[in-house]
Amino acid sequence: ADLENLLKDRDARILSAKLNHERNRTAIKSFRDAMVAYKLGDYAEARGKWSSLLRSQPTNDTLRYYIASAA
Repeated sequence: ADLENLLKDRDARILSAKLNHERNRTAIKSFRDAMVAYKLGDYAEARGKWSSLLRSQPTNDTLRYYIASAA
C-alpha cells in the first residue's frame, strides 16, 4: 500500500509539472504575441492579451506596467 501511494504521489507530481510547463509555454507565447501587437501599434490587442494573463497572475507588476503603457 505504501508503494502504491508513493507511485500515485510521484505520478501526480509528474502530471502537475507537465501541466505547469504547458501553462508557462502558453503564457510566454501570449506575452510575446502581445509585445508584437504593441510594437505594431495595436494597443487594444496587446492590452487584451496582457489583461488575460493578469487574471491568472494578479500580482505580476510587469504585466501591470505593460497594460498601463498600452493605455
